[in-house]
Amino acid sequence: MEDQKVHFRHILLFFFRKGVKATDAQREICGVYGDSAISAEPCQRWFARFRSGDVNVSDAAHSGRLSTTDDDQIVAAIKADRHLTTREIAERFDIVKLQRCLSAELSLAQLQTRRRIYGNAR
Repeated sequence: MEDQKVHFRHILLFFFRKGVKATDAQREICGVYGDSAISAEPCQRWFARFRSGDVNVSDAAHSGRLSTTDDDQIVAAIKADRHLTTREIAERFDIVKLQRCLSAELSLAQLQTRRRIYGNAR
């Protein structure tokens, strides 16, 4: 997976140097590798990075600590009680940024379903 991301970044750099727009580069990549190969947002972020002069396509070292929460335990808790709220899960597993993490994991279709069921209230 990581190798493929770096591969796509090389392709993005190629398109950037050719003067192709980020959205067009994304469209071309998805045309070859499939619709789910890369979304528009990472393409735009990488093009912005290239415009700033940074053409290094490698991942920078990430700061912060690694996750200490066992995802399997969280999944088991949710399966045991499907009515758990994100707040209850966060308290039980001592997770500070659970809502943001869960939102990032939801696909667009899942977000739309959640909004339809629960409304736009936070």
